[in-house]
Amino acid sequence: MNKKQIIIGVVILLVAVAGIVWYLRISSTMSDVRVESTVPTNSLAGSGEPIDVKNANYLIESREILLEDGVASAPAAPGSASIIRTSVLEGPAFADIDGDNEKDAVVILRDEPGGTGIFYFVSTLLTNNGAQRSSNSLLLGDRIRIKEIAIESGLISIKILDRASGDAMAVAPSVEKTLTFRLNSKVLEIVTQ
Repeated sequence: MNKKQIIIGVVILLVAVAGIVWYLRISSTMSDVRVESTVPTNSLAGSGEPIDVKNANYLIESREILLEDGVASAPAAPGSASIIRTSVLEGPAFADIDGDNEKDAVVILRDEPGGTGIFYFVSTLLTNNGAQRSSNSLLLGDRIRIKEIAIESGLISIKILDRASGDAMAVAPSVEKTLTFRLNSKVLEIVTQ
């Protein structure tokens, strides 16, 4: 083998390894969310009507996003080839979050703005006399793993796996954290990080 063939072989090997690492990293961020609700949903008004979390408007930062069948795609900027893709994760939690005796939903949104980041946000979809309206969304983290959503007495607790401070983003998330949120006048706010 000559030097050029060795270099080409090394480049191919490096590309293959990078592809495997990328696949493992992406698949490790896919969430197997366990949902707990301490409010029996059959005791809530409107519990027979499903909340359609996959076809709703959400607000991430200053962007209004209309999901259709759980997904939305839009150019990152006018004329840009880069696409922002937003999707809702399976396993929303249902309970009366805002105290009006109607079933609401806690939703996790996965936002891919076109770079290497995969950002996860929490939002609520509130029901009022059959109408649905989302709250603001708050960032949970970049390339984290969602473990569990629990709702108790109006508090939303989300267990995630994140990285230790100083870890590179290529490191698989393994540090368990619990983030707590609540609604304050229909605005979602963080209680503890």
